[in-house]
Amino acid sequence: MGIQKKSKKNTLSCTIDAIGNYIRDNKLKEGAPLPTELELSSRLGVSRSILREALRHFRTLGIITSKSKTGSKLEKLFPSDPYQSYRPFLIRQPGILPKLIQLRGIIESGSAELIVMQATAERIEAMKKFNRQLREARKLADRTMADCLFHSELLRCVENPFVDNLIPLFSDFFQQVMSTVSGSIKTKQEDIVKEHERIIACIEKKDSAGVRAMLCVHNQANVDFVSDYSE
Repeated sequence: MGIQKKSKKNTLSCTIDAIGNYIRDNKLKEGAPLPTELELSSRLGVSRSILREALRHFRTLGIITSKSKTGSKLEKLFPSDPYQSYRPFLIRQPGILPKLIQLRGIIESGSAELIVMQATAERIEAMKKFNRQLREARKLADRTMADCLFHSELLRCVENPFVDNLIPLFSDFFQQVMSTVSGSIKTKQEDIVKEHERIIACIEKKDSAGVRAMLCVHNQANVDFVSDYSE
């Protein structure tokens, strides 16, 4: 299917829509090349400057990438980190840390059945490894990283791309926020390790109710704990 020429009214918006329709209608896969700028501007009846603004829209979203010699290609159709551009603003929001843990807890506890059903032996072993790293960590940054890796592995058990694309928020951004309070916060390291062990044990026993209950307790305890250190 070709690209349909649009009216000159709201030229930029129409051009963005036309490019999006072309990607969808032709069912382009990741890595597929787009027509050249010259071909696109000619078929759409728009100037090269308007076309480049439209392509910049898709580059900003991470949907396409462009190189001078090879042109534009489809990079991805699903966001891997939708909050990335908002992080500088989010980190300045009062009480962002407990809110972040609360959201993680809602997703984890609501996914207890899927976690139990889909957790592989490899993922369970990875959780155990990260929990050992947490137990052995001496620096707050190392503890935070190990904790985030544990919860990231837990969330990957859900095997849902909408959940996967939130992992950077619960991992990279979480560590960034924790670094802003690292001078005052005191972690309850051993309690966290033991709670993780109980969660793993419930997963191994295929006890989804136990997993849900433990995750509710674990995440709420963390919300209460970090609330004292949030602005």
